[in-house]
Amino acid sequence: MTKFAPSLVLVVLLGLPSIGSASEKQVEMRWSELGQFLSAENLLGREQAMLMLPDGNIVQGKIVEVGKDELVLKVTKSSDKQAHPKGRSPIPRSSVKTIRITRSKGPFRGIGTLAGILGGLTIAGLYALSQDEGATKPEAAGILAVLVGLPVGGYYAGRPFDRKTIVIKVLPD
Repeated sequence: MTKFAPSLVLVVLLGLPSIGSASEKQVEMRWSELGQFLSAENLLGREQAMLMLPDGNIVQGKIVEVGKDELVLKVTKSSDKQAHPKGRSPIPRSSVKTIRITRSKGPFRGIGTLAGILGGLTIAGLYALSQDEGATKPEAAGILAVLVGLPVGGYYAGRPFDRKTIVIKVLPD
C-alpha cells in the first residue's frame, strides 16, 4: 500500500483544479459609478485588469484612476506595444466597454500547501517506519521529491479556488 500512496496523493492533488474553478462575477454599471465601485471593492491600483479595446488590442495592467473622460491604466502587458507601451496610459472613455479584473485572494493556496506538507511528511514517515535498514540513494531521492512536490502541487491545486474574476460591462451614461 505504501508503494502506491505517493502516486495516489499526486493524482488527487492534480485532479483538484478541475473540480474547483475561478468564480466569475458579472456587473453592469455606468461610467459615473465605475470609480466608486473600484474604490469600494479596493481594486484601484491593486489588481490586474484586462481591457479589450475597439481597435482589437488587449491591454493589461492596474487601474490607477477613473477620470471624467478617461481611465488611467498602468500598462504591464499589451498586444500592441507601439500603440500601448508599458507605463501609465490614459484609455479614452469611449474605448472602455468591458473590464475584466482578476484577483487572487483566499486561503486555499495556503491550505493546499499545508496539506501537501502534511501529506509528504506522512508518506515519508510511513516509508521510514516500514524500512528495516536505511534507505538507498534512489529511495531517498524519491522521498525528497515527494516532500518537495506535494507542497508545490498543493499550492497549485488551491490556486483556482482563490482566483476571483469580476467582469464589468460599462454602460453609457
